[in-house]
Amino acid sequence: MKIVVNDPKTGKSYQKELENPSLIGKKIGDEIDGGLIGLTGYKLKITGGSDKSGFPMRKGITARRTAIVTGKSVGVRTEKNKKIKRRVAGETVNPETMQVNLKITTYGTAELNTVFPSKTKEEKA
Repeated sequence: MKIVVNDPKTGKSYQKELENPSLIGKKIGDEIDGGLIGLTGYKLKITGGSDKSGFPMRKGITARRTAIVTGKSVGVRTEKNKKIKRRVAGETVNPETMQVNLKITTYGTAELNTVFPSKTKEEKA
């Protein structure tokens, strides 16, 4: 499972691959302890994510995956007063969830650059 941690102060995002599925059962909007992912002293809020097929998680959906009819949403561009059917994943993190987005709400003492080492240009290529 990949986690993406957003730092609201700097606007930067940090990615990390998580080996143990410690976030399973948590929902969008839940606050978690940063110690679960190696950020001791930090508090993080789950803001979204996507499942293995790329469907985005949506708050308020209790099923694992379902189709909804919407007129306004992320990634939906429609004409005025036109509805469209979209598939979305539920709000609960489950084994099929491949990415979880987190936002820092309370900062700890550790520097983010030490926990999330930046990749050099050679490693990216």
